[in-house]
Amino acid sequence: MDEIGRGGCLSQKQYDIVVRFLSQGYFPTKGELMDANFANQEDTARPRPFRKFKSWTQRLLYRESENALIHLPTGKVVVPKEHFIQIILTNHCNITGGHLTAYATMRKVCRFLYIGLRYKP
Repeated sequence: MDEIGRGGCLSQKQYDIVVRFLSQGYFPTKGELMDANFANQEDTARPRPFRKFKSWTQRLLYRESENALIHLPTGKVVVPKEHFIQIILTNHCNITGGHLTAYATMRKVCRFLYIGLRYKP
């Protein structure tokens, strides 16, 4: 899934904007949404970045006690895509010193993390 198209993972910029909106009620400007790739530069229709932002925020909750975004339909924690590789590497190594297979690592991570969001126009 790409970050600009119909589905994608939250980038760090998008994550920060969503957290700021949900925790402080700050509504981002069109420029901030465009800069965070809520719409690509060729997409000049005003509503698109706001629709995508609204669609994503309606399915997310900021839980202040955990300082985390929660995907409401699944109850899983949402992390920026920039953190995903480190999370995979951290979870690949077993406590007993062994290493999980790629499939087992993904299953483990997907139990508590939500990887992508889908934009519903």
